[in-house]
Amino acid sequence: MRKKILFFLPTLMGGGAERTFVNLLNHLDRSDYEPVLLLLSKSGNGYRKDAYSQLLHQDVRCINLGIPMKTRYYPAMLFRLCQTIRQEKPDIVLSTTIKANLLAAGASTLSRVRHHLVLRESNNQMAMEHGRLFNWLVGIMYRRAADWIITPSRGLKEMLQHFYSVPAGKISAIPNMLDLEQIESKMQEETILSQDPSFKIVTAGRLEQQKDHKTLLLALRLLPPALDYHCYILGDGSLRKQIEEQVLDYGLVDRVHLIGFQDNPYSFMHDADLFVLSSCWEGLGNVLLESLAVRTVPLSSDCPHGPGEILAGNPDLLYPVGDEEALSARIQAFASDRILRKRIGEWGQERIKDYLPERIIKEYGGLFHALSHQLSEGE
Repeated sequence: MRKKILFFLPTLMGGGAERTFVNLLNHLDRSDYEPVLLLLSKSGNGYRKDAYSQLLHQDVRCINLGIPMKTRYYPAMLFRLCQTIRQEKPDIVLSTTIKANLLAAGASTLSRVRHHLVLRESNNQMAMEHGRLFNWLVGIMYRRAADWIITPSRGLKEMLQHFYSVPAGKISAIPNMLDLEQIESKMQEETILSQDPSFKIVTAGRLEQQKDHKTLLLALRLLPPALDYHCYILGDGSLRKQIEEQVLDYGLVDRVHLIGFQDNPYSFMHDADLFVLSSCWEGLGNVLLESLAVRTVPLSSDCPHGPGEILAGNPDLLYPVGDEEALSARIQAFASDRILRKRIGEWGQERIKDYLPERIIKEYGGLFHALSHQLSEGE
């Protein structure tokens, strides 16, 4: 008998957690599981649009509650979530992102429907500016409400153990998967980089404090004037105006281009010579895997958590967080050494084998099977 899994997300806006759920929904074995996607609402227009809804396979049933993700609607969200759990009677409720996890924990407790609650923590909550009450609630949620917790990196698992005192025995570190078929089908599309003969640098991510675009811009300012390069910044966010002003102040207007959110980032990564992730913190750093998949060299801050795990064995691909001089030196080194870039590209093809769908789905399947077995035995 197939087990029903209710996947809960606020929206399908463009983010790593959302892409991870879409990949899981698409690859989960339909002979064993019935996946159902529960959304609070559509995201509307702008950079918070439903970027990944078009990637969902048609056999995924989607429930949209039509409730905006705003604080004043939390009681309505909780009520409707409880209602949906009672109607759907899932074997497993799987949620991701911190606010969605809190809502799922509350609704699962109040619904009084027998099921397992699995929460996926996708980001480094220690780096967030949460208040004491919020952190206390998160700790209670992970220690008591959740039956199991998933993190995309080992470092994030250790954070939950130490910061929230979650027992190691109820956490699994399962990395995000790479949908190579999708990446390879899209990476050959032409972009504005295709005809650019200079050394091309690309970065992709929300324009927020976490991504630390300032360090990247400072590093670019330190590059020698003779180096012919262009940097393309993919993504949008609340700091767009500030970053535009920094580009102007640092004299980089002719070098740096903010091109907004892109539905197909893979073609930009593929056309680049170097991909840079300058984050202060991460949950895993999925864009580094995507860069390896398209054979473009990834260069990342050695931030907690994830980049060090993905790029293990290649210290030249990591630099200290916030160190613009080290980042600038690494950019120059890769710009002047095509053979080194080719070698890294070949190494990357071996590295990504640890993140292919068949391996990751097997890990999720093992967890789901164990939880379902417990449920059938009345535990």
